[in-house]
Amino acid sequence: MTTTATTVGLATLLIVGACSTTHGVHGDHGEHGEDSEHGEHGEHRVNGPVATVNGAAIDAETFYAQRDRIVVRAGQLPIQRLARIESTLLKRMIEEELIDQAVQKASIKVSADDVAAGLTAYRQRFTSDAQFQRYLVKSNLTAADIEARVTARRGLELLLEQRGAIGVSDDEARAFYTTNEHVYVDEAGVRASHLLIKLPQRADKQQEAVAMGKIRAAQAQLAAGADFGEVAEDMSEGPSSVKGGDLGFFGRGRMVKPFEDVAFKLPQGTVSEPVRTRFGFHLIKVTDTREYKRRAFEDVKDTIVASLKKKKFFTARRVLVAELKERAVIETFIAEPAPEPERRPTSHQHGAGHDSHGP
Repeated sequence: MTTTATTVGLATLLIVGACSTTHGVHGDHGEHGEDSEHGEHGEHRVNGPVATVNGAAIDAETFYAQRDRIVVRAGQLPIQRLARIESTLLKRMIEEELIDQAVQKASIKVSADDVAAGLTAYRQRFTSDAQFQRYLVKSNLTAADIEARVTARRGLELLLEQRGAIGVSDDEARAFYTTNEHVYVDEAGVRASHLLIKLPQRADKQQEAVAMGKIRAAQAQLAAGADFGEVAEDMSEGPSSVKGGDLGFFGRGRMVKPFEDVAFKLPQGTVSEPVRTRFGFHLIKVTDTREYKRRAFEDVKDTIVASLKKKKFFTARRVLVAELKERAVIETFIAEPAPEPERRPTSHQHGAGHDSHGP
């Protein structure tokens, strides 16, 4: 194997191993990555570090464990697609190592209370603990993985706060509220979840019978006491299935009329009979209702501050990473993928059942 050295910025060194026509790096020579082995799809895998960041190694075992976690969900992939996944993953891991080093250098410690608060906020993304556990299984993650993510995120936040990069003043928050006051109006409406079985508008009787069979199977589970969110997550064919079918609050005119007519008449907590729309058959459950309300600044201040802080966070992270890379010595031992061929632009259309246009 040959290696080439490229200086990036002031002191960034990238050492990229030459690659054969088979994807991967042949680590036949050199101090790092001396040996290689074959993965299950025949690609070459580097042993030892896949990169070093200011002398700290990113080891192959950790890299390929994360890479395989991604690939296992995608199935068999073309060699070049696999190479791009590896390249993106390695860049992310290098950035994470740079940030971790900066956090340690600043003597920042993430408290147990901060980790607990972060985990609570993370789990609030899910409608139930059961849904959270299913997410872990589907994503091939553990609770420890989530805790590590939360801890790293909070460490970075504290570093950026220390740099004065993500603070939000009362004046900033109030100015945002004044400009976007219409956003903080809660229209009268309902909150509903649904289970969708897709069916073309011009479906034949056989297609309709198959779809209705799925709806009846879902109804049978609900009648036996199953949780609506769990059944929707397992059976719904709409984008909201990952949230247990939850569509959030919506007012009149936001959903297709047959769906809206049922949702606004349905008693809270009950499940509708099958409703036919252009997307297919739905089972609808109204989970909450609300009246029109204009929220005062003090009621939404914390939400605004969190939103503005989040926007500043991503900008500040990019600035920080650029600065750290400029001063870092980085060596990589996985070849960059070949550039993608140019693609001709195509028109995009939303498919049936897209939750932003209909239920």
